[in-house]
Amino acid sequence: MDKILGSTDFLEGLAYLIDMTKHLNELNLKLQGKDHTIAELVGHVNNFRSKSRLFKVGLGSGNLTYFATCRKLVNDFKLLKPPNFSRFSQDVHDIID
Repeated sequence: MDKILGSTDFLEGLAYLIDMTKHLNELNLKLQGKDHTIAELVGHVNNFRSKSRLFKVGLGSGNLTYFATCRKLVNDFKLLKPPNFSRFSQDVHDIID
């Protein structure tokens, strides 16, 4: 069990999921409630898509500006190998689609 929790791949995936879940939760909260026009709701979704494109480019280039947990993993923990978050760019691309 300790091998799994201590593996760089597992920690990378966990950090990415924490940050992406936070972004998706923010969108979810914006879409809830009454008295929203369809234009507002579509605007929230389109804004999220635009931000997701930034997320994808950032992850691909190693820029973790929008991923605080990933940044913390890189800065605060001494891992056996340097984290590679670029592998999650395809996941963000799938979310955009």
